[in-house]
Parts: sequence; C-alpha cells; structure tokens
Amino acid sequence: MGAPAQKIALAVAAVSFALSEPAASQTAQQALQLLNVGVTGITCLRLPCPHRGVFLPGGGSLQARRAALLYADTDGRTGPPHLEAERDIVVAVSAAWSDMKCVQVLGRFEPADTDRPTLYIARLVGLCP
Repeated sequence: MGAPAQKIALAVAAVSFALSEPAASQTAQQALQLLNVGVTGITCLRLPCPHRGVFLPGGGSLQARRAALLYADTDGRTGPPHLEAERDIVVAVSAAWSDMKCVQVLGRFEPADTDRPTLYIARLVGLCP
C-alpha cells in the first residue's frame, strides 16, 4: 500500500473508531444516507467526464453509475463540494478526493443554486467497496 493510500486508511480507521455513532439529532439521522465520495469509476475518451464526485453506492452499468451522481468534477479542476464535518473527516475525504480514491460516508448532500453544494458528513464509514 502506497503512502497516500496508507494515510487514508489510517485516517478512516481513526475516525471510524472515534465516531462509533453519528453526532446528529434523531431527526437529522433520518435524512442521512450512505454516499460515496471520490473516484467514480467512470472513464471517458474526452472531457467533460465525471471522474470524481459524490454518488450513491451501487455501481452496475455506466448508465447506472452516471444516474447515481449527485455532484461531479467533470474537468479535474472543480474540487469536492464544501465539506461540513469534524476536522479528521474533512482531511480524510479531501485526501481521498486528491489521491483519486473513494470513501464512503454517512451524510447528507445539499445542492446549491449559486455556490458550491455542501456535503454534511456525520460519519466516515470506510473505503468504497
């Protein structure tokens, strides 16, 4: 395992251990869902291409993966959505995004009309399967 992957794995382990339960109210917990953040597994011959994003787990066909996208970085310059979470979680998710990895989180994605959308993360689950 290379240094970036090891860094992400250690951060996931530390945060998962420290956050055995989401720090959200019962009402907010009902709105939380399992989300993948980072590399999408979608490849294209030319830009724009959603190489990284926030998406619902599942996979399957290329069409199904594209349909599961909630947010996409189509040119490699957009960056992740605004992340609202504990500092360790933000560091781990940002590292996964930069290193073309994928992590699963328990959170809530809120699109924005004018600014970057926000991903509220209650818990870092681990690396994407």
